[in-house]
Amino acid sequence: MKSLVPLLILILIGCNSSSTVPPPDQLIPEEKMEEILFDLSLLKAIQNTKFKRKGDAVFNNQYLLRKYGIDSLTFAQNQLFYAQNPKLLVPIYQRIDQRLEQLLDSLRAKEKNKTIPLKRD
Repeated sequence: MKSLVPLLILILIGCNSSSTVPPPDQLIPEEKMEEILFDLSLLKAIQNTKFKRKGDAVFNNQYLLRKYGIDSLTFAQNQLFYAQNPKLLVPIYQRIDQRLEQLLDSLRAKEKNKTIPLKRD
């Protein structure tokens, strides 16, 4: 996760500032964009695992769009706007990185505290 932020910063700094994209008509606030991108990160991580159980709901990008009440065009326009504004996007990804680290730490702690039942003969 930590290697993602510097890479993102380099990519965004390399963007040509003369091709600035104006804010979309339906600008998603930074806080909501952070929530969407955080959920999208989790969704992609889940989709990349081989762990599947019968009866589990299938989550996809359309699920996230419905959850946040936006359409795909609005999301795409906002992604482009934020990508062209690294001063807005980099702090969002830094907070997402921190949240993912906290989530991982929490999961690791739960796994560490898990007790293994002893077999009785």
